[in-house]
Amino acid sequence: MTNKYDVIVIGSGFGGSVSSYHLAKAGAKVLLLERGPWRDTEPVRAMGIEKRSPLPAGRHFYTHILNRFSAPWLPKTGIKINKQGLFDIHYDRDMSVVCSSGVGGGSHVYSAMNMRPAVGRVLG
Repeated sequence: MTNKYDVIVIGSGFGGSVSSYHLAKAGAKVLLLERGPWRDTEPVRAMGIEKRSPLPAGRHFYTHILNRFSAPWLPKTGIKINKQGLFDIHYDRDMSVVCSSGVGGGSHVYSAMNMRPAVGRVLG
């Protein structure tokens, strides 16, 4: 059985896209996976990609910015807000994460959130 790919890269953000480029340039067969939709930006339109999701803007900004919200007191998969939303927010006692998704705009929004533990609180 022959492997179709030498490397599978998950995420087309800066790290994933640059890694994929250099691996392919070195001769590796690379599969780059991205869960987010193509965003409606000028570079994406210039590539001729027809199925595009708009970046949240205008009066829909606040209702379309969030894809999913999860927290310990919610169902395990969290609450789906908008399937084309740009951000997932995962809130927990020890760590909270804001994650963006999308190609051609969403990956340029890179977000990360670090919360300092409460004074005197020991993690581990």
